[in-house]
Amino acid sequence: MWTKQQIRDARKTELVPILLERSYRLYPLKNDNYRILPDPDDPDAPAGVIVKEGFWIWHEKNIYGNTIDFFVKIEGLSFNQAMQIVLVPRPAGTQARSNAQGMPAVVVSHAHDYDRDGNKTRQERGNDSETTP
Repeated sequence: MWTKQQIRDARKTELVPILLERSYRLYPLKNDNYRILPDPDDPDAPAGVIVKEGFWIWHEKNIYGNTIDFFVKIEGLSFNQAMQIVLVPRPAGTQARSNAQGMPAVVVSHAHDYDRDGNKTRQERGNDSETTP
């Protein structure tokens, strides 16, 4: 059903724009890497996965792969379903949405409430050691 060229192209397709379309919450890291943040509405979300271009790695589970692998290994989709998602036609030159500074516009709810590892900051967690008079 899929040509070898389509499969090669799908493996190299950038993940960030697709993840943004699918409402993943991403946190920008150094060198164009992004970390998937926890989703309070989905306890099974792949929090902690690091994404860059068409590759990802989930250190905690010791798994990694390309764009197709993300949807097969992480979302549990079939190869055919993954290919359908990845090969959806997207307008040329729109690999990622950008803000006015040219940086990728990343969907992060309350990004300031999380550190670079996707953990809630002390302010967001609350500081139990401080007491009020």
